[in-house]
Amino acid sequence: MEQLSSKSLYQLINKSLKSFAATKKFKKNKSTFPSWYFQYNKKFISFWFQASRYGGEFTCEFQISDNPLPGSAKWNQRLRIYPLLNSQGLHELKKISGPLSGKEDIWIKANEKDTSYFLIFFVNNFDEMLKRFINHKALAAINIT
Repeated sequence: MEQLSSKSLYQLINKSLKSFAATKKFKKNKSTFPSWYFQYNKKFISFWFQASRYGGEFTCEFQISDNPLPGSAKWNQRLRIYPLLNSQGLHELKKISGPLSGKEDIWIKANEKDTSYFLIFFVNNFDEMLKRFINHKALAAINIT
């Protein structure tokens, strides 16, 4: 399967999630990375996608911060999707990503087939992941009101 360039990957993600993000009331970030945000009380909740440094893979991350730009949050205000999934979600994700390392880090192969499967998975599990992100114990110390 042909690997997508970062540019092609980001175009596919942006095109695939544009209407979905809008229906969830997320606004598009003006960023290199495909990313969307919404204001939650006095903070911004964002989700974004990033290709690996060497290409061939990508990951997804949620963050909460004073600034909606991807990566602008401190490390303890960001979570990749691994801890946001229940056991069924992890089982489904293994079908796309292959074995999971357990390091709370999931990388998806950046080809059209795996990327498309992952985006369907992301949309289908989004509400649960967002809920788990907002309620995650790692974020409990952050005053988001």
